Amino acid sequence: MAGEDYVGLDGGKGSGKSDLLIFDCLRAQKLSSPKWHGVIFRREYKRLTEIIDRAKYWLGRLPQLGAHWQGNDSRFIFPSGAWLAFHNVEHVGDEQKYQGWEITDLKFDQLEEFDEAMFDFLVLQNRTTDANLKATVRWTANPGGVGHAWVKRRFVDFKEPGKVHTFTADFKGERYVLTYRRIFATVFDNPYYRNDNKYLARLFNDPNPYRRKALAEGDWSTVFGQFFSEFSSPVHVFKKDRVLPKEWRRLAGLDWGNVKTMEFLASDYEANVFIEYEFHTEPTDQKPSGLTASEFAEQSADWMVEREIGENLAIIGDTNMWSATGKDVGSTKTPYVIVQGIWSKKFKDKGLKPPILFPASKKATEEYRFRLACNSATQDYLHFEATPAGTITRPPRLFFLPRCKSIIQTLPALVVDPNDPNDIKDGQDDHDYDGFKYAFMRLIATPPKAKQREQEWYEIVAESHTPPSKKRKSWKDVTL
Repeated sequence: MAGEDYVGLDGGKGSGKSDLLIFDCLRAQKLSSPKWHGVIFRREYKRLTEIIDRAKYWLGRLPQLGAHWQGNDSRFIFPSGAWLAFHNVEHVGDEQKYQGWEITDLKFDQLEEFDEAMFDFLVLQNRTTDANLKATVRWTANPGGVGHAWVKRRFVDFKEPGKVHTFTADFKGERYVLTYRRIFATVFDNPYYRNDNKYLARLFNDPNPYRRKALAEGDWSTVFGQFFSEFSSPVHVFKKDRVLPKEWRRLAGLDWGNVKTMEFLASDYEANVFIEYEFHTEPTDQKPSGLTASEFAEQSADWMVEREIGENLAIIGDTNMWSATGKDVGSTKTPYVIVQGIWSKKFKDKGLKPPILFPASKKATEEYRFRLACNSATQDYLHFEATPAGTITRPPRLFFLPRCKSIIQTLPALVVDPNDPNDIKDGQDDHDYDGFKYAFMRLIATPPKAKQREQEWYEIVAESHTPPSKKRKSWKDVTL
């Protein structure tokens, strides 16, 4: 396998990626060092047993390595004292159990099943005190899964397979670099399956076109099990950013956690909804728990003032902001008190009326019903109809400005809960959607004050998708 710090093996199903993770561990230099520690992670334990069985099979055929299986610790011990373990981290927070570990070879089987926060924490344990060893991170991934969006964003988009890419960070005048190589493979790269016509027939005859493209072809541009299958970038996303009329109604929603995100929504006189701006922050190596309430308030206030948005705006906040459990370390104030106080001061210093935080109107006992109502309403607003030639016969009612990059990427990647077709699977990157829905449900509950003229509607929306034409009068004349 390649010698970069990070190597990702992604692509189609049946390409032999998981076996490569095992074989990468079975190198003489690694197994001869008592300080070599390898861990292969899977999200769910029942899926972890599959790769354990594979490892037992291969090591059983290599008795000269002297591997001894320790079932209680779920690991192979080698004569030198080196070991290869197999663990699962099913729930967000489980990764914290590995704080302080020294994992020389850190491996993820099916990275798309993991939450991004799990990955970012576990890679901090990737290290070694043996100067003759190199600490490396390796993973396999297929398109789809709860982590599809973040894996695609960080390790697939603009990462040409086979070439070496770098991740850099500057600290106190020094630049620190990690190298990364993406290896793409499909079933045709596996000598066991590429001539198995029956298996190939099953793979390429999958009746689900999204799953077929994802798993047979390794196509990251499609998501199978997609919850919001109505989403289409050419239809819902404007081609370029623009200024929307100031007189339109506006609300914003704020999701609160390690990831903090605000989605700013506008509604025209016909109750069409536009995601106009977003403010999105994520944990970093320096701040693994994300921004504090004070840091978030300072940065978001400056960001809103700079863009001349947020004045006297109602922002629907996650109820966690009013909870004592959400306090900053060392503070006696809730996030709501901290954020509202800083916003008020920042805006008043500029002679502006500050935004006002309101809690999301959802009770714990009605959480499930609230989620289903949000899901259904979002699907309804995304829905559109078009002829085979691409002429829109029924336009959607939800649109995105291209500067709102995070929600444009994460919303279509959300997948269905396999146990509940009306809900979204837990553990996904749904922070932007949560922020959006707090404002969205409040915004659509109030009927529009007046009816917007068709020509004004055309000027705002239709021109973003097609060249202007004096002959076009309605959505019926707008083509994709």
